[in-house]
Amino acid sequence: MNKFVKEAEKELARLSAEREMIDIKIKALQSFIEASKVTLKFQTKEKETVSDKIVRIFRREGRSLHYTEILELLERDENYKTKAKDPKAVMTAILSTNPRFVRVERGVYTLEELKRREEEKKPTLPSMENKEMTGE
Repeated sequence: MNKFVKEAEKELARLSAEREMIDIKIKALQSFIEASKVTLKFQTKEKETVSDKIVRIFRREGRSLHYTEILELLERDENYKTKAKDPKAVMTAILSTNPRFVRVERGVYTLEELKRREEEKKPTLPSMENKEMTGE
């Protein structure tokens, strides 16, 4: 019986050491996640995200924009600052992963609601069925 108790104590000590390492890894990952969230929000005020600022730019401009132009407008008009090594890559990632933005051509994006409005404004061609019914 003594042998089983000693083995159990050894196993407990091993698991306790493993648990400490896991706790350290968990804290490191939590810190990384929090730092990533801060980086993604950049230096925005009142928990306004970069995406919210981009939406405001699209609404103000009322047209499709290249991601480099969006970045310039953010820096100039929205007091946007980032510590990212590659701000253009970050901007592309934001634009391509957020459903509020639609890619209209390579590097050019628009606001989903602007694209929908444009499509509603486009005149539709009369269908062949309507011509046959009216005798045109």
